Amino acid sequence: MTPPAAIAGFDRRAFLKLGVAGTWTLVACSTAATLAGCSTAAPPASGYRWLSTEDLALFSALLPAVNGPAWPDETSIRDEALRRIDAALAALAPQAQEQTRQLLDLLHWPVFRHLACGLSAPWSRAPAEDIARFLQRWRDSRLELFNAGYRGLAKLAQLGWWSQRASWDACRYPGPPAWAVAALNG
Repeated sequence: MTPPAAIAGFDRRAFLKLGVAGTWTLVACSTAATLAGCSTAAPPASGYRWLSTEDLALFSALLPAVNGPAWPDETSIRDEALRRIDAALAALAPQAQEQTRQLLDLLHWPVFRHLACGLSAPWSRAPAEDIARFLQRWRDSRLELFNAGYRGLAKLAQLGWWSQRASWDACRYPGPPAWAVAALNG
């Protein structure tokens, strides 16, 4: 009796060739990623504990796209948002930090940014419309990996703005009750 794999034209020899070809493909891809800088963590930017210079450019581009019309385009607001994002990421558990770093490193890699995000320009020069399309595409994607990436990026960008006192007017939040502030600070 002939094995089903041989009938389909896929015998043991073809299987071994496929395995070797797959192995070499993975080696080539990992080597390319290493040479492109994807495997080495960039040091934190000056004055930050976790975010690199490339991360700052990424989040500076994402903040207005995620927060929409409520976002005031002021340098001091952006800088405070970046510091809050940095503090949140520095406080994450090591495993969550590692996963976030992998996502950010992929988003910095030009090949991935072009293929998966649809952005050919670096984050600092990417048009706002292209960034909005990227976020919408990841949010609405059938791939859970892109959905999770969108949620992580959006939550961090929202945290950066909505945790600031300056955002309270935009959402009509009067601030915490005086008794709560006194209890926490007393």
